[in-house]
Amino acid sequence: MNAFFRSQFNYCSLVWMLHVRRLDKKINHLHERCLRIVYSDHTSTFEQLLEKDGAIKFHHKNLQLLAIELFKRKNNITDLTKEIFIHDKNIKVNRQTPYFRSREINSVFHGSESLSFLGPKIWELIPVELRDIVDLNTFKEKIKQWKPTSCPCRNCRTYIDGVGFL
Repeated sequence: MNAFFRSQFNYCSLVWMLHVRRLDKKINHLHERCLRIVYSDHTSTFEQLLEKDGAIKFHHKNLQLLAIELFKRKNNITDLTKEIFIHDKNIKVNRQTPYFRSREINSVFHGSESLSFLGPKIWELIPVELRDIVDLNTFKEKIKQWKPTSCPCRNCRTYIDGVGFL
């Protein structure tokens, strides 16, 4: 299951990670069904199955992969995301100052769910002791234990029919 599932859903995850909520539910449902088959467990909740497997939801895994890309950009390990994640060199960075600057958005549909807008917000969710690590391998090891909470993306926010996102 892991060979198939992870190879399919970890490939190019930065491209598709901020997809619609309906697709996220389908991925989670498929993941849950696979876990039920593997463990022959039809009574546990999805969270209990994830805990039994030592896994997390794919959206949370994608946030961890995004954190690794942000770490690489912060420490000048890669230039691939230079245009996406902007660091203002004129600002003196301390623990209270955000390292990355979110792009200004023109529309909710095309701007607030983009990597360039959400990436810096997700970077701020990472505990300071992880953000201060300087070695990539150490960061990768530590970020695997981080479980994102209060993700600002549309998939994680509460939706109330007739009202909208909270």
